[in-house]
Amino acid sequence: MPNPTAEFVEQLAVILEAEGMPRVAGRLFALLMVSAEPQSLDDLAEQLDVSKASVSINARFLEDRSKI
Repeated sequence: MPNPTAEFVEQLAVILEAEGMPRVAGRLFALLMVSAEPQSLDDLAEQLDVSKASVSINARFLEDRSKI
């Protein structure tokens, strides 16, 4: 059975990537949108199957982008 959350995360990441955002940043943004509870870097890295460093870099990217 497909996971609706994972499908949403991937679909939004594809859309945002087409707009110039890094794919992992789009996946992170989407995951944070649907997360009911605060998430640690370790939790996010595990859920996205990326390194903790990648989550950190892309979280900074999203934070910097929000200031525009």
